[in-house]
Amino acid sequence: MTQGTVPKVENDTSASVIPTTSAGPATTGGSVSDVAPQHPVAEFSIFDLTLSQSLNHVFLNQREAAKITDVFLGAVALERQPERVQIREYLADGEFQPRLITLKISGFSHPTPFPALDSNSSSTNFRLVGDQMGIGQNFKLQGVSNSLDLENAITTLGRVYLQARRFGLMDLVYRITFKLQVAWNCYPELYQSKPLLEVASLSFSGWTEFDEVECDYLQSWLIHFIAESSDLLTYNASEQFWSLLRSHPKLQDKVLNLRTLAHIHNPELYGNTRALLESRGLGN
Repeated sequence: MTQGTVPKVENDTSASVIPTTSAGPATTGGSVSDVAPQHPVAEFSIFDLTLSQSLNHVFLNQREAAKITDVFLGAVALERQPERVQIREYLADGEFQPRLITLKISGFSHPTPFPALDSNSSSTNFRLVGDQMGIGQNFKLQGVSNSLDLENAITTLGRVYLQARRFGLMDLVYRITFKLQVAWNCYPELYQSKPLLEVASLSFSGWTEFDEVECDYLQSWLIHFIAESSDLLTYNASEQFWSLLRSHPKLQDKVLNLRTLAHIHNPELYGNTRALLESRGLGN
């Protein structure tokens, strides 16, 4: 937006303005005209405004102003956050840290797959407890070599998720969910419990209704993951688990209902805490 790049069209008043002489107003048919001299009406042009005035006029007075300014402010704030690196990587080539590594063979030691929830069917399918995406153990996360790395990776994915949701990057939300599923599936024991519950707390902050139609992909995944893995989560992070559910009564209702259905479909597994723990490689 610059000054003077578009010529203005002045109002043509020649037909209506009565010329005057040094002796006074001109007369028509011997009488004094009662038409006062007219001055051109000031014409509005966006190019007469400063950039800040233009933005104020174009954006800030509109219905969606709050969302528009939130995006601008969010983009500025993102530059000061460590997760800007992941956002830039994703926008550049569709991948971001921690990157996925494809395993040559399926299976990554523990956890151990169990019969699926629909195990009453004629064919027996096996899957990991909590594997809502059904991806098995075909991947691992780059740079994760111990429990601390794993917890940090999950925490980072949670922060990147908040930015992805803010900017409406729904494909990125799906990819984050996929990596969280890998973090749960492909690493043994229960080091994932607390950071995953932290991600859940972030994703459900400010929510009171838990209709899955209104949920994004990660939120929907979390609801079913928490329900199916509730015994394992309460074993390793009981206080955090119940604190989350107490903060969101309708989430608690949904999780407990889904947990009941899981027990009905597969009582041999979900009624046996020892078997669940052994599936994570925890032994006795």
